[in-house]
Amino acid sequence: MKRTPLIIISVKSLSPLALSIYGNETISTPHLDQLAWTGTVFHEYHSNHEGFAKVFEQVQLYCNENHLSFAPNSISVGELPAVIMPVERDILWYRIDNDRDETASDIVQAIEQLIYRIIQKLDINSCNWIITAESGGFLDKEQSSAASFAIDYQNSLTRQFWAPLIISPARENAEHCRNHSLLFVDDLLTLICEQSGLNSEFIMKGREEILLESENQIGLRTSKWLLCLPRTEIDPTNEYSHLLEEPELFAKPEDRFDLNDISQSEPELTSDLMQKLREMIKK
Repeated sequence: MKRTPLIIISVKSLSPLALSIYGNETISTPHLDQLAWTGTVFHEYHSNHEGFAKVFEQVQLYCNENHLSFAPNSISVGELPAVIMPVERDILWYRIDNDRDETASDIVQAIEQLIYRIIQKLDINSCNWIITAESGGFLDKEQSSAASFAIDYQNSLTRQFWAPLIISPARENAEHCRNHSLLFVDDLLTLICEQSGLNSEFIMKGREEILLESENQIGLRTSKWLLCLPRTEIDPTNEYSHLLEEPELFAKPEDRFDLNDISQSEPELTSDLMQKLREMIKK
Protein backbone atom coordinates (compact mmCIF):
# COMPACT_ATOMS: atom_id res chain seq x y z
CA MET A 1 0.00 0.00 0.00
CA LYS A 2 1.42 3.35 -1.06
CA ARG A 3 1.86 5.88 1.73
CA THR A 4 0.57 9.41 1.51
CA PRO A 5 3.65 11.66 1.36
CA LEU A 6 4.24 14.06 4.23
CA ILE A 7 5.63 17.51 3.47
CA ILE A 8 7.09 19.43 6.41
CA ILE A 9 7.99 23.11 6.12
CA SER A 10 9.82 24.64 9.07
CA VAL A 11 11.52 27.98 9.70
CA LYS A 12 14.00 28.91 12.39
CA SER A 13 11.88 31.40 14.29
CA LEU A 14 8.41 32.84 13.83
CA SER A 15 5.64 34.22 16.00
CA PRO A 16 2.23 32.64 15.35
CA LEU A 17 0.74 36.13 15.28
CA ALA A 18 2.62 36.81 12.03
CA LEU A 19 0.31 34.33 10.26
CA SER A 20 -3.16 35.25 9.07
CA ILE A 21 -4.72 32.12 10.58
CA TYR A 22 -3.57 33.36 14.02
CA GLY A 23 -4.97 36.84 13.47
CA ASN A 24 -2.62 38.85 11.22
CA GLU A 25 -4.97 40.73 8.89
CA THR A 26 -2.21 42.57 7.01
CA ILE A 27 -0.76 39.64 5.06
CA SER A 28 -2.07 37.64 2.10
CA THR A 29 -1.15 33.93 2.00
CA PRO A 30 -3.92 32.07 0.14
CA HIS A 31 -2.12 28.74 -0.20
CA LEU A 32 -0.97 28.65 3.42
CA ASP A 33 -4.47 29.67 4.47
CA GLN A 34 -5.94 26.83 2.42
CA LEU A 35 -3.84 24.34 4.38
CA ALA A 36 -4.81 25.96 7.67
CA TRP A 37 -8.53 26.01 6.89
CA THR A 38 -8.51 22.31 5.99
CA GLY A 39 -6.35 21.25 8.91
CA THR A 40 -5.65 21.58 12.61
CA VAL A 41 -4.14 24.81 13.94
CA PHE A 42 -2.40 24.39 17.28
CA HIS A 43 -2.64 27.48 19.47
CA GLU A 44 -0.57 26.43 22.49
CA TYR A 45 2.51 24.81 20.93
CA HIS A 46 5.96 25.70 22.31
CA SER A 47 9.36 24.88 20.85
CA ASN A 48 13.08 25.65 21.05
CA HIS A 49 16.03 25.07 18.73
CA GLU A 50 17.65 22.35 20.83
CA GLY A 51 14.49 20.28 21.14
CA PHE A 52 13.68 20.78 17.48
CA ALA A 53 17.11 19.51 16.41
CA LYS A 54 16.51 16.35 18.45
CA VAL A 55 13.15 15.79 16.76
CA PHE A 56 14.78 16.19 13.34
CA GLU A 57 17.37 13.53 14.23
CA GLN A 58 14.71 11.20 15.65
CA VAL A 59 12.59 11.47 12.51
CA GLN A 60 15.56 10.33 10.42
CA LEU A 61 16.13 7.43 12.82
CA TYR A 62 12.48 6.32 12.70
CA CYS A 63 12.47 6.55 8.92
CA ASN A 64 15.49 4.24 8.76
CA GLU A 65 13.98 1.78 11.23
CA ASN A 66 10.61 1.70 9.43
CA HIS A 67 11.97 1.74 5.86
CA LEU A 68 10.54 5.15 5.01
CA SER A 69 12.32 7.37 2.51
CA PHE A 70 13.33 10.79 3.84
CA ALA A 71 14.47 13.87 1.90
CA PRO A 72 15.67 16.90 3.91
CA ASN A 73 16.13 20.20 2.06
CA SER A 74 17.63 23.49 3.28
CA ILE A 75 16.51 26.74 1.64
CA SER A 76 17.27 30.39 2.43
CA VAL A 77 14.46 32.93 2.61
CA GLY A 78 15.94 35.07 -0.16
CA GLU A 79 17.04 32.18 -2.36
CA LEU A 80 13.96 30.09 -3.05
CA PRO A 81 14.40 28.09 -6.26
CA ALA A 82 12.21 29.28 -9.14
CA VAL A 83 11.07 25.70 -9.65
CA ILE A 84 10.66 23.05 -6.93
CA MET A 85 10.84 19.44 -8.07
CA PRO A 86 9.56 17.39 -5.12
CA VAL A 87 11.18 13.95 -5.17
CA GLU A 88 9.11 10.88 -4.45
CA ARG A 89 9.76 10.36 -0.76
CA ASP A 90 7.61 9.38 2.19
CA ILE A 91 8.73 12.50 4.08
CA LEU A 92 9.98 15.69 2.42
CA TRP A 93 11.28 18.22 4.94
CA TYR A 94 11.98 21.77 3.76
CA ARG A 95 13.89 23.81 6.35
CA ILE A 96 13.79 27.54 5.56
CA ASP A 97 16.81 29.29 7.03
CA ASN A 98 16.07 32.80 8.26
CA ASP A 99 18.11 35.31 10.26
CA ARG A 100 17.45 38.53 12.14
CA ASP A 101 17.74 40.69 9.02
CA GLU A 102 14.50 39.30 7.63
CA THR A 103 11.10 40.48 8.78
CA ALA A 104 8.37 38.17 9.95
CA SER A 105 6.48 39.08 6.77
CA ASP A 106 9.48 38.00 4.67
CA ILE A 107 9.50 34.62 6.41
CA VAL A 108 5.75 34.08 6.04
CA GLN A 109 5.89 34.99 2.35
CA ALA A 110 8.76 32.53 1.89
CA ILE A 111 6.52 29.78 3.31
CA GLU A 112 3.71 30.87 1.00
CA GLN A 113 5.96 30.90 -2.07
CA LEU A 114 7.43 27.50 -1.22
CA ILE A 115 3.95 25.97 -0.91
CA TYR A 116 2.95 27.57 -4.23
CA ARG A 117 5.98 26.15 -6.03
CA ILE A 118 5.53 22.69 -4.55
CA ILE A 119 1.89 22.48 -5.62
CA GLN A 120 2.84 23.32 -9.20
CA LYS A 121 4.09 19.73 -9.27
CA LEU A 122 1.90 18.07 -6.64
CA ASP A 123 -1.80 18.26 -5.86
CA ILE A 124 -2.11 20.14 -2.57
CA ASN A 125 -4.68 17.57 -1.39
CA SER A 126 -2.50 14.57 -2.25
CA CYS A 127 -0.09 15.16 0.65
CA ASN A 128 -0.14 15.56 4.40
CA TRP A 129 1.38 18.88 5.48
CA ILE A 130 3.04 20.21 8.62
CA ILE A 131 3.97 23.90 8.88
CA THR A 132 5.90 24.98 11.97
CA ALA A 133 8.87 26.87 13.45
CA GLU A 134 11.83 25.85 15.58
CA SER A 135 11.05 28.61 18.07
CA GLY A 136 8.97 31.70 18.60
CA GLY A 137 10.06 34.95 17.01
CA PHE A 138 9.65 38.69 16.75
CA LEU A 139 6.74 40.45 15.13
CA ASP A 140 7.39 43.22 12.64
CA LYS A 141 7.75 46.73 14.08
CA GLU A 142 4.29 47.87 13.09
CA GLN A 143 2.83 45.08 15.23
CA SER A 144 5.04 45.53 18.30
CA SER A 145 6.43 49.07 18.43
CA ALA A 146 4.04 50.61 20.94
CA ALA A 147 6.11 52.17 23.72
CA SER A 148 4.13 50.48 26.47
CA PHE A 149 4.53 47.10 24.79
CA ALA A 150 7.97 46.95 23.19
CA ILE A 151 10.26 46.38 26.19
CA ASP A 152 8.14 43.70 27.84
CA TYR A 153 7.65 42.05 24.47
CA GLN A 154 11.39 42.02 23.82
CA ASN A 155 12.07 40.23 27.12
CA SER A 156 9.03 37.95 27.05
CA LEU A 157 9.67 34.29 27.81
CA THR A 158 6.51 33.35 25.93
CA ARG A 159 7.72 35.11 22.78
CA GLN A 160 10.81 32.91 22.67
CA PHE A 161 8.91 29.59 22.79
CA TRP A 162 5.37 30.08 21.46
CA ALA A 163 5.46 28.84 17.86
CA PRO A 164 3.02 28.15 15.02
CA LEU A 165 1.99 24.59 14.20
CA ILE A 166 -0.41 23.68 11.39
CA ILE A 167 -1.21 20.12 10.34
CA SER A 168 -3.25 19.60 7.18
CA PRO A 169 -4.25 16.08 6.08
CA ALA A 170 -4.57 14.84 2.51
CA ARG A 171 -8.36 15.00 2.39
CA GLU A 172 -10.43 17.29 0.22
CA ASN A 173 -13.26 17.29 2.75
CA ALA A 174 -11.03 17.88 5.79
CA GLU A 175 -12.44 20.37 8.30
CA HIS A 176 -10.70 23.15 10.16
CA CYS A 177 -9.97 22.51 13.83
CA ARG A 178 -8.48 24.70 16.56
CA ASN A 179 -6.42 22.73 19.07
CA HIS A 180 -5.72 24.39 22.43
CA SER A 181 -3.85 21.51 24.07
CA LEU A 182 -0.64 22.58 25.79
CA LEU A 183 2.18 21.03 23.74
CA PHE A 184 5.98 21.11 23.73
CA VAL A 185 8.43 20.37 20.92
CA ASP A 186 8.78 16.73 22.05
CA ASP A 187 5.16 16.21 20.95
CA LEU A 188 6.06 17.15 17.38
CA LEU A 189 7.70 13.74 16.88
CA THR A 190 4.44 12.00 17.72
CA LEU A 191 2.50 14.20 15.32
CA ILE A 192 5.00 13.53 12.53
CA CYS A 193 4.77 9.79 13.16
CA GLU A 194 0.98 9.97 13.01
CA GLN A 195 0.97 11.90 9.75
CA SER A 196 3.53 9.60 8.11
CA GLY A 197 1.71 6.42 9.13
CA LEU A 198 4.39 5.20 11.52
CA ASN A 199 3.37 2.99 14.42
CA SER A 200 4.95 5.12 17.10
CA GLU A 201 5.06 4.10 20.74
CA PHE A 202 4.52 7.75 21.64
CA ILE A 203 1.04 8.93 22.58
CA MET A 204 0.30 12.60 22.05
CA LYS A 205 -1.88 14.29 24.62
CA GLY A 206 -2.09 17.72 26.11
CA ARG A 207 0.29 18.40 28.97
CA GLU A 208 -0.68 19.78 32.35
CA GLU A 209 2.44 21.93 32.44
CA ILE A 210 5.70 22.49 30.59
CA LEU A 211 9.05 23.85 31.74
CA LEU A 212 10.42 26.77 29.72
CA GLU A 213 14.10 27.62 30.07
CA SER A 214 15.85 30.46 28.27
CA GLU A 215 19.31 31.89 28.79
CA ASN A 216 18.06 34.34 31.43
CA GLN A 217 14.70 33.00 32.62
CA ILE A 218 12.95 29.87 33.72
CA GLY A 219 9.20 29.43 33.70
CA LEU A 220 6.37 27.05 34.50
CA ARG A 221 3.62 27.18 31.88
CA THR A 222 0.22 25.63 32.52
CA SER A 223 -2.90 25.96 30.41
CA LYS A 224 -3.94 29.02 32.43
CA TRP A 225 -0.77 30.48 33.91
CA LEU A 226 2.91 31.26 33.39
CA LEU A 227 5.21 31.70 36.39
CA CYS A 228 8.55 33.35 35.48
CA LEU A 229 11.76 33.76 37.43
CA PRO A 230 15.33 34.81 36.58
CA ARG A 231 17.55 31.72 36.27
CA THR A 232 19.84 32.99 39.02
CA GLU A 233 16.95 33.08 41.49
CA ILE A 234 16.08 29.40 41.60
CA ASP A 235 17.78 26.82 43.82
CA PRO A 236 16.09 23.45 43.26
CA THR A 237 17.84 21.92 46.27
CA ASN A 238 16.42 24.42 48.75
CA GLU A 239 12.70 25.09 48.74
CA TYR A 240 13.12 27.70 51.46
CA SER A 241 15.84 29.71 49.74
CA HIS A 242 15.17 33.45 49.76
CA LEU A 243 14.37 35.05 46.43
CA LEU A 244 16.03 38.39 45.73
CA GLU A 245 13.49 39.00 42.99
CA GLU A 246 9.84 38.07 43.25
CA PRO A 247 8.46 35.64 40.66
CA GLU A 248 6.11 37.05 38.05
CA LEU A 249 2.74 35.51 37.21
CA PHE A 250 0.88 35.97 33.93
CA ALA A 251 -2.57 34.82 32.87
CA LYS A 252 -2.49 32.60 29.79
CA PRO A 253 -3.23 32.39 26.98
CA GLU A 254 -4.76 35.89 26.87
CA ASP A 255 -1.56 37.64 28.01
CA ARG A 256 0.47 36.47 25.03
CA PHE A 257 3.65 38.39 25.75
CA ASP A 258 3.90 38.50 29.56
CA LEU A 259 2.79 42.11 29.91
CA ASN A 260 0.72 42.17 33.12
CA ASP A 261 2.26 40.65 36.23
CA ILE A 262 -0.52 39.58 38.62
CA SER A 263 1.62 37.83 41.25
CA GLN A 264 0.86 40.44 43.92
CA SER A 265 -2.88 39.91 43.58
CA GLU A 266 -2.53 36.10 43.49
CA PRO A 267 0.01 35.30 46.24
CA GLU A 268 -1.33 31.83 47.07
CA LEU A 269 -1.42 30.73 43.44
CA THR A 270 2.07 32.14 42.90
CA SER A 271 3.36 30.17 45.88
CA ASP A 272 1.74 26.94 44.68
CA LEU A 273 3.18 27.31 41.19
CA MET A 274 6.58 28.18 42.64
CA GLN A 275 6.57 24.90 44.55
CA LYS A 276 5.58 22.99 41.42
CA LEU A 277 8.37 24.72 39.48
CA ARG A 278 10.92 23.57 42.05
CA GLU A 279 9.62 20.01 41.80
CA MET A 280 9.91 20.02 38.01
CA ILE A 281 13.47 21.32 38.12
CA LYS A 282 14.48 18.55 40.53
CA LYS A 283 13.33 15.82 38.12
